[in-house]
Amino acid sequence: MKHVRLMGRGGQIVLSVSVRILVVSLCGFIAGCDLYDEVNVSEIANPVKRAFEGRLTYSTGELPYRVLIGDINQDSLNDIVTLDWQGETASVALAKSGGYAPPEMYAVGATPRDGVLTDIDGDGMLDIAVANESLDWVTLLFGNGDGTFSEATGLALPEGSLPGEIIDADIDGDGIVDLLTSDSGNSTLTLLKGEGEGAFLEPQEIPLSFQPSGLWAGQLTEDAPAEIVVVDSAGNALHLLRYNGVQYEEQAVLPCGAGPRTLVAVDLNLDTRLDFLVSNLKSNDLSILYGMEGGGYSMETRLSFPSPVSRIAAGDFTGDTVPDIAVLLFDKVGEDRKSAGVFCTVRGDNTDGFKDLAVYGAGWGAMSLSLADMNGDGAPDICTADLARNTVSLAFNRGDGTFESERRYDLGDRPKAAVLADFNGDGALDIAVINRGDNTISVMGNDGQGVFKALSKITLTALPLALAAGELNGDGKQDLVVAMTGQYAIRVFSGIGNGLFQPPGVFNLFAENQGPLPEVQSIALGDINNDSHLDIVTGNSKRDSVSVLLNNGDGRFGTPVVTGVDNFPLDVHLEDVNRDGKLDLLFVSTNDPDVSTDGAEPRVVRWFGMGDGSFDEASHTRVSTGGGPRAMETGDLTGEGRPDVVTVHTAGNNLYLLQGVSNNNFSAGSKLFIGEDPVAVTLPDVNKDGKGDLVCALNVGSIILRFSRGDMTFENPNNFIVQPGLSNVLVANLDQDAFLDLIAINTTNDYMAVMKGGRF
Repeated sequence: MKHVRLMGRGGQIVLSVSVRILVVSLCGFIAGCDLYDEVNVSEIANPVKRAFEGRLTYSTGELPYRVLIGDINQDSLNDIVTLDWQGETASVALAKSGGYAPPEMYAVGATPRDGVLTDIDGDGMLDIAVANESLDWVTLLFGNGDGTFSEATGLALPEGSLPGEIIDADIDGDGIVDLLTSDSGNSTLTLLKGEGEGAFLEPQEIPLSFQPSGLWAGQLTEDAPAEIVVVDSAGNALHLLRYNGVQYEEQAVLPCGAGPRTLVAVDLNLDTRLDFLVSNLKSNDLSILYGMEGGGYSMETRLSFPSPVSRIAAGDFTGDTVPDIAVLLFDKVGEDRKSAGVFCTVRGDNTDGFKDLAVYGAGWGAMSLSLADMNGDGAPDICTADLARNTVSLAFNRGDGTFESERRYDLGDRPKAAVLADFNGDGALDIAVINRGDNTISVMGNDGQGVFKALSKITLTALPLALAAGELNGDGKQDLVVAMTGQYAIRVFSGIGNGLFQPPGVFNLFAENQGPLPEVQSIALGDINNDSHLDIVTGNSKRDSVSVLLNNGDGRFGTPVVTGVDNFPLDVHLEDVNRDGKLDLLFVSTNDPDVSTDGAEPRVVRWFGMGDGSFDEASHTRVSTGGGPRAMETGDLTGEGRPDVVTVHTAGNNLYLLQGVSNNNFSAGSKLFIGEDPVAVTLPDVNKDGKGDLVCALNVGSIILRFSRGDMTFENPNNFIVQPGLSNVLVANLDQDAFLDLIAINTTNDYMAVMKGGRF
């Protein structure tokens, strides 16, 4: 007896649509908006001008659990379908020029655990089959070929099945698509044999001795029908099933890793035999079982990753015909695991080995991974379904096996302040980052292409507060200056030139180590006495002063010159404000955050330099800025050759802009809303028009870029998505091409993210 197509209504299955509408303010993305209004930029907005190559994000239904890719409307462009757990929908987003149309929602019933996009009825158009776990049901949506689908119909599975995965395959070799589900509730597989035109025979149960999870079916040998491979998570094995002429029976048990879950078959070593990749939930690796001559399989080998693998995809990322691997990661081992929000890639070398592990940012709460050419350039791209933000994220392949998403590198515990310099003398900018959670400095080397690896880690004796880099002792090698809490002195680490450093020199900030500890929040380096040697200036926040340490020329420093300045100097800079060839002192002054009665008004303060290491007290000027400044940056926003000042105000979600004017002073500050929880700003000339642009890190997980118009107003915001927990941002040319690149420091998750610059 054949199943009749059911409409999915009544007692067995209820299909409904639950759609959350995301309202996004487009002011700030549309010309004519008042740039000084509080313009809310959606956290999932894509940049209008893609100056940095980050991943792109598009809205879906509620809690997208799986992502499926295929050309639904037959326009030769791959479209996106997500199965939405909370929404009980399939969200269909059709490709269009420059992106994807807003998704259309189709009801698919409760608990859509898994699905496939395939031509079920043989009409040449893609259809959708969904395994509804709690309903013991398969829901079918038949495609019309124009991007739309018919109303859902259903196929009942045996009671208590609890289908977890569904695959499509021609099991019996008759040229018609069959469906197969893995059923943890009954410890079975259910085979739905296709009869053509979307009809199926009664379900056939294939009994197993274990609860199945991952599933694959296809031709491992030349004999039909297809073999079936099932993952046994509890037994740490794969079970190979073959048809004996009457039924499927177990042919072999293939041991694999701890807690295997998902399964992919691919010819990794190009020997014409399929190999198996298996994710292991109880260890930070996946298992590889290579196909052997005669139909057998090798003992497993392990491929390690930073944390447990949740999903696997394989394809030729580099164009060398050798399969490479991409995996989506969980954050840890254990039942309380969740998405790590990253995917990793490794490159196949055609010798049963893999190399060049790279970690990239995926969508927030990414739970599903698909590999397909999404932009028609012939290279496979990465697409993920993101539970945490109801989105799909897209990372384009650059064509060389790297992807357009932020690449991540582990640092120490709670990284924050960072500086760029060539620490190993190879001509490329490296980075040093202080880690406040473990009192260390991570020194990361750049290979000249914007790819980093650890050079060294410096262990400190106290909590680091501030960091600076420069060539201090005349040997041509970059040195580090560090301030720590509870110290009357700073440490100078002289570079050896290979990314390593000598034991530090200790230099006092006061003539006598008495009185309150200075708690230096910032350090500036510059030649303030015009002797061609870099000197050190520190902002002594708890002493309301700055210390000047003049360089003797060999990296040693004389008796400090201490100048009392405004309350709590938070962030000090050296700039030639009046263009007289002498460096001047600029800093932001604010109230002491540890003293509740400190009512000092936040100000930007300027002192002209005398050219001998001292500052002219008579030139002291102050300009009010907004409340609660966190940081300050200087740069030429107008292109007029004068430094302007920008201060960051986290609580107010804004920046204050102070223009340098012709009388060598600063204009009154104007407030610019920038986004939620700004924590750091830098002012590079991203588009090379002679004017500094605003690049601001938001702690909520975005980098905002606004191009300067030259009159202290700015173009519409461009949002580059990273991950919540950002604390710092740097912009520089890391790979020696024509574009500036970006580094974001993530304090919450202990890494730095590198986003390459590109054409826009």
